[in-house]
Amino acid sequence: MGSDSSPLLSGLVGVPFRAAGVLRHARAFHPTGRTVTGALDVVEPAFGAVRPGPSVTVRLSKGVGLPGGVPDILGVAIRLSVADGAPWDLLLASSTRWTTRLPVPVPAATWSRTTFSSLTPFACDDALWWVRAETVTDSRTADLPDGPVHIVLSHARGGSSFRPFARVDTDTRTVADVDMDPVRNLPPGVTMAPRPLARVRAAAYDNSRAGRRISRGSGRP
Repeated sequence: MGSDSSPLLSGLVGVPFRAAGVLRHARAFHPTGRTVTGALDVVEPAFGAVRPGPSVTVRLSKGVGLPGGVPDILGVAIRLSVADGAPWDLLLASSTRWTTRLPVPVPAATWSRTTFSSLTPFACDDALWWVRAETVTDSRTADLPDGPVHIVLSHARGGSSFRPFARVDTDTRTVADVDMDPVRNLPPGVTMAPRPLARVRAAAYDNSRAGRRISRGSGRP
């Protein structure tokens, strides 16, 4: 996928996302978040062939940005790395075990033992792969956890069962925010599927970022 989505698609998708970025001075979705580093334990290669590198950054967020412990669509964004050090961004939204293969985010009331889904699959070696995560933490509400979070990342080829491929244990110290892009920052040979939806998501991320730049006075409509 090129660095820019088509002008027509960007225009159609971009208006609400750019406007939200300007008005909120933050991401259109998941504006409230906390970014930390973590320790990574690789269980097996992802997608059958990709082995993440040791670097990992995690952003825990609330999709709508509702205050405090109010239930929300929770988000786990993880920046891994691949063999050459390039970033690999995984963005996952709270779901249920029964919706991990559907593009349906589900509000969650707690970070404890919550399931997260990639919502859409990834294409690799002529197969579709799904990614999900499960979080374990002492937090019992939807408020952003300030303690460590244990994250188990799993993948499934097609309709097969999910298998863990990595585990992450987050630190408690907050670090600088990271602007992740799950459409473009992928391992070699891996693409987000289906491609039309990937192009829509790319346009959404591009315009949300543009809106934030405009709100800071560093960009123009």
